[in-house]
Amino acid sequence: MDIKKESLPKGRLALTIELSVDEVRPYVDKALRELTQEYHKKGFRKGRVPQDVVRQELGEMAIYQTAAEDMIQATLYGVLDQEHIVVVGQPQVDIVKLAPKNPFSYKAVVSILPEVCVGAIKNIAFTKKPVTVADKEVDAMLKDLQKMRAQTAVKVGVAQKGDRVILDMEMFLDKVPLDGGQGKNVSVVLGEELYIPGLSEQLEGLAKDEEKSFTIIFPERYKDKHIAGKAVDFKVRVNAVQEITQPELTNDFAVTVGSKDIDDLKKKLTENLRAEKDMREEERAELALLDALVGASEFGDIPETLVHNEVHKMLHELEESIAQQGAKFSDYLLQIKKTAEELEKDMLPQAENRVKTSLVLRQIFADQQLQVTDDEVAKELDRIKAQHAHDQESLEKIESVAYRRYMHNLLGNRKVIAWLKEQTKKM
Repeated sequence: MDIKKESLPKGRLALTIELSVDEVRPYVDKALRELTQEYHKKGFRKGRVPQDVVRQELGEMAIYQTAAEDMIQATLYGVLDQEHIVVVGQPQVDIVKLAPKNPFSYKAVVSILPEVCVGAIKNIAFTKKPVTVADKEVDAMLKDLQKMRAQTAVKVGVAQKGDRVILDMEMFLDKVPLDGGQGKNVSVVLGEELYIPGLSEQLEGLAKDEEKSFTIIFPERYKDKHIAGKAVDFKVRVNAVQEITQPELTNDFAVTVGSKDIDDLKKKLTENLRAEKDMREEERAELALLDALVGASEFGDIPETLVHNEVHKMLHELEESIAQQGAKFSDYLLQIKKTAEELEKDMLPQAENRVKTSLVLRQIFADQQLQVTDDEVAKELDRIKAQHAHDQESLEKIESVAYRRYMHNLLGNRKVIAWLKEQTKKM
């Protein structure tokens, strides 16, 4: 077998692979046997037609075309392994020469991982900033706890600031019902910041079973661009008014949320906030470390496939994040005044940087001969499965081969980052 390699732009490599007549023959014989097994001819049972008859009726080229598929499958990935070529995506294969009693040759164009020269670690620093927790942050968490433990009771009378109003609502733009603007038993706490500015004020003074029609002019910079700056008509009917009573911040209240007293509760909240801030600062410092290392490293041609795949991954992450907030991706595009294609283009620089970061992590993992064991992967998967014990869909995803591979890579990246941080301490 003869192999010729040719480097192409944009991180691609062309492989021209030729099999001699002798190397082709076994594949042709195999193809003829397989075709004979499936060949139908009157007067013969299936699979009993003589091979000479099958060869004559199908023609030599049909047999060679069948053999070509087997030859490519049998040789291409073996060549890639032999030449230590790591491929990104699927190869593009074209037959160069296919003729009876001749050598067979084909050309495979593959995208390959680029060479990476990791920058000097001695010039890279891992620097964490000190974190602090302000009293107002603890106070905000205490208020959230009060809201979570609040009691509601039916109120006889009109709704006032601080009350909850349960209502049916319809919204109209130019007398046409707004898509998504209708709701039954919508809950609104008067005085809280709302997704509809001005709605709270319109509901004050209403009692159970009252109806009201009114118009709200939305701000010019409202997130939903199709109603931004426009007058929207509302029709509401109050189903219930509820009075909300929040518990006082006493020692007894602190006991109900698992603390000895208010001082103990404040101490725990402060510790939790500090731990959360410290974790975020750790992540920021790690990203800064990696960004600096990527900037100091050198890369060969990065395949477009890698970058485009990363863009699609980023888009998927964004769509999921928007959906979790109860919004639509199409509305988000309207809000930022961009098409999906324009957004993809904007993401290209960040996607390329993410790809470079992955390449650097991969190179260091190999250079330092770091390892992730099956036991480490299994332990982490068990921990995650315990968090989703009652979610069958999530459990199936976690147990998939793809997720196991993802976890292996994630643990590998963690080990590289831990190694990098350890090296910076020695500088």
